[in-house]
Amino acid sequence: ALSAINAVLNYYMDLAEKSDITCYFRIEIPEGLESMETDLCNIFGNILDNAVTACQSVEPKERFIHLTAKTENDYYLYIVETNSFDGNTRKQGDNYMSTSHKGLGIGLTSVTSIARHHGGSADFSDSSSEFYSNIMLPLEQ
Repeated sequence: ALSAINAVLNYYMDLAEKSDITCYFRIEIPEGLESMETDLCNIFGNILDNAVTACQSVEPKERFIHLTAKTENDYYLYIVETNSFDGNTRKQGDNYMSTSHKGLGIGLTSVTSIARHHGGSADFSDSSSEFYSNIMLPLEQ
């Protein structure tokens, strides 16, 4: 039923495989989220677009994207994404800046505002070689 989300995920999985990126996707999205489908497509598209770009900065054997989406107690949808990268980020305060142009990373800003619009949260962090996205969305009851 959520075919647009499938299309976005398949597009980025294809793109990743063409860039020698090992992908592990485990997506469990319940039925009845059609009203959130466009926003979920934006979230997945933005974090995966960033992840594919980031992975291209490291050796092919080190490239990976792990993405899981699952519900907890039918109240929350958790989206957790981890990818490899070269450790180079640009931050201003708590905000990640784009590494491809001057200014804020539009993708992460967009993900955060979508999550907040739904009463949820989006947190981003990194280590020296991995970037993490944690998104929590309350499900409309």
